[in-house]
Amino acid sequence: MNIQMKSKDDYRPILIDLGCGNKKYQSSVYKVIGIDLSDDSDADLYISAFDLPLEDESVDYAYSRHFIEHFDIENLEKLFSGIFRVLSQGSTFEIIVPHVSCISAFQDPTHKSYFTRNTFYKLQYLGFKVTETRFHWFRKPYKGRFPIVVKFVDYMLNRFLFLERFSPCIGGIYEIRCLMEKNNSMLDKSFTPGKNLNY
Repeated sequence: MNIQMKSKDDYRPILIDLGCGNKKYQSSVYKVIGIDLSDDSDADLYISAFDLPLEDESVDYAYSRHFIEHFDIENLEKLFSGIFRVLSQGSTFEIIVPHVSCISAFQDPTHKSYFTRNTFYKLQYLGFKVTETRFHWFRKPYKGRFPIVVKFVDYMLNRFLFLERFSPCIGGIYEIRCLMEKNNSMLDKSFTPGKNLNY
């Protein structure tokens, strides 16, 4: 049975935070629905992200931070399919994951997928168009020393995208943020994962 998320008293657009953990997305603009299986999380719905009990096109924004890297390609396809169903046309799926050049991507033995900027373009066949990517040299918001240096490196990485391949020389890129817009014309169920795409 699908859950009706909007009420008579709250007409704000719906944002779902997938795998929210204990740091659920904060917003005054959206009605945020945290989704997680853990009892120790800040979730509103203690359910699997693979079985979203939400009506078709009832969600206005989807968000996940350091979550989808825990799934292999088969489960990523299943996850994206569910998000595609519940997101309204033209809405955004915001994804933040560890960059493959960062040691933290490999320190967690539960990580099953690894990401570069190009990885997201290779996932567009799931019905989402990449509208923006951004590298974060350090975790955001950055609260350490020498913030001007961090800001400068971030600028260079995002201004000159070819520098991504040399990122291990500066200790790697901590994470990459990608905005993907639901777009029915991008959906290609006949696409073979791993097919070479030139982006």
